[in-house]
Amino acid sequence: MIPGGEARAFLTPGWALGLTLFAAFLQGTIAVLLFDATGDPAASLFALSALVAFGLAFALGAARVPAPPGPHLGFRGAPAQAWLAVPFLLAAALIASEIDNLYKLLLPPPPELGESAPPSDTARLLEWLLVFTLVIPVIEEVYYRGLILPGLTRAWGKLGGVGFMALLNGMAASIVIGHWAFAYVASTALLLGVLRICSGSILPGLLLNAALGLLGVLAARDFFGIPGFDDTSAPHTPLAYLVPAALSVGVGLRLCRSSALFVTPLEIEVEESEPDSSR
Repeated sequence: MIPGGEARAFLTPGWALGLTLFAAFLQGTIAVLLFDATGDPAASLFALSALVAFGLAFALGAARVPAPPGPHLGFRGAPAQAWLAVPFLLAAALIASEIDNLYKLLLPPPPELGESAPPSDTARLLEWLLVFTLVIPVIEEVYYRGLILPGLTRAWGKLGGVGFMALLNGMAASIVIGHWAFAYVASTALLLGVLRICSGSILPGLLLNAALGLLGVLAARDFFGIPGFDDTSAPHTPLAYLVPAALSVGVGLRLCRSSALFVTPLEIEVEESEPDSSR
């Protein structure tokens, strides 16, 4: 509760849309300025632009988060089932990649766009790993699943909230990187949103996001040799890979559903922790 006895309202969908567009355009602008100044499209410049842009957006929206902010943002423990779901849900990378393949058939990226692979030297590879397994996952989970998702679910329910959050996540990636980034980012954001809702915490999603980032860096270096995933000579991933991946994700979602049974709704926790002002 804030002074005066009125509860702060979470970010409305309009606020979430405005802040996300602001952050995405600001990140794109900063990234271009940094590239023009250095001539080096380093992963660290991408991370720096994201930190500044989404950090500012978070600061603008943080005043709408009820006190205490930690639990409302998802900084609280999660049931064991949610953590156990993470390795099963990691197989969604294959499914999201195939969705991305289909999307690029409809809206292909520019022909001059080359595959951006991590450099082979150790120092730059560690830079990629740091950015895409730590910096970007933390930014995304704190902003999308921590700051804006609670307000969206209160306005439109769990299904509508998670769907709109994934749309915003994919749209921001499209603005910063290009439209070809939309399908993969939005589809993985859907899964991360479900995990956030079921676990009541952003922490399992942070682990999953980091693991997806690791897979992405390895795939960019052709580590797995899976057709249609990191082997880009094939347009699609065979069903021999996709079916087991779908079954694994199904197990993970089942564990997510089980974890939800052990999550106390945040509103109940707040009501029980607040003193009775009528006494």
